[in-house]
Amino acid sequence: MNSNINTLNNNDLGNGYPNGMPQIDCKEKMKEIWNSFPLFVKFIILSSFVLYFPNLFLPITGFYLANVPFYTIFRIQLWRLITTTFLTTNFLNILFGLFSWVRDGSSLETSMGTIKYMFTFIMNGIMIQIIYTLLMFILFLILKNNAVLVMNAQGYNVENSGLWPIMMAEMTLLCMANPDSPMRLFFFPCVIKAKFYPFLLFGFFMLMSGFQIQFDVFAGILYGVFYHFVLRNKVQ
Repeated sequence: MNSNINTLNNNDLGNGYPNGMPQIDCKEKMKEIWNSFPLFVKFIILSSFVLYFPNLFLPITGFYLANVPFYTIFRIQLWRLITTTFLTTNFLNILFGLFSWVRDGSSLETSMGTIKYMFTFIMNGIMIQIIYTLLMFILFLILKNNAVLVMNAQGYNVENSGLWPIMMAEMTLLCMANPDSPMRLFFFPCVIKAKFYPFLLFGFFMLMSGFQIQFDVFAGILYGVFYHFVLRNKVQ
């Protein structure tokens, strides 16, 4: 009688697991997560890490792949317009940028199909880089200083790389699709219309970076607006 009760209690409390808790196989869980990603998203994740580590130990690797406007324009190194999107030179960009994009990228690839999304992604990336390069060239013409094509006012390289511009473009397109829908900016109590959200987010990023203008992020927003009003019904 007592042994039956003890057996019943052990089964109820432990459900067959040691210490009453199910054991999670991390390896299998990670494998399951990885298999849930579509093909092109897997490629972006792999390329981000594969290109990050050589650049970590040999920064010249990233220098030749990132979009540095001076070399893109005056050395006609046009491959930078393509490769820069697949390159991540900062671990924080991997941590926040890459993993923030994965969910939306997976959703878009699943709905559009791998081939169509791949070409859309690459085309969008090139167009954003062209806009970014033009912005920096206009700034160069205004200031008459070659340095603005290589260094910003704080002395940092103006090389553009990573997924933030693409993310901002895709977010802008989503906001423009329902321009008057209410959205909340982070923890702020006020509600704003979706069409203003990307620009306020850009202002917030600029504030957090000490009023350093993120021209690559701004280029992504501009492309999203341009695509919505000009290219949306013309690009197939």
